[in-house]
Amino acid sequence: MKNNTEKGVGVEAEDIETTDASQDTDPRIAALIDQNLKLVYSDLVQEDLPDRFKDLLAVLKAQDAETGKDDA
Repeated sequence: MKNNTEKGVGVEAEDIETTDASQDTDPRIAALIDQNLKLVYSDLVQEDLPDRFKDLLAVLKAQDAETGKDDA
């Protein structure tokens, strides 16, 4: 099974089932869905990280720096 991590998708490609209805989707509807998903995603990407994630990253970087000193 291929993992779609390079696309940021946490779903296995084989787990996604297509139905006959999805293949018959009006191209205008598909384009509208695509446009709205891009808008939502672009808004999400522009948001700041929550403080708890920033704190966690700082702790992990400090631990990594400590580990790097021990190896030298």
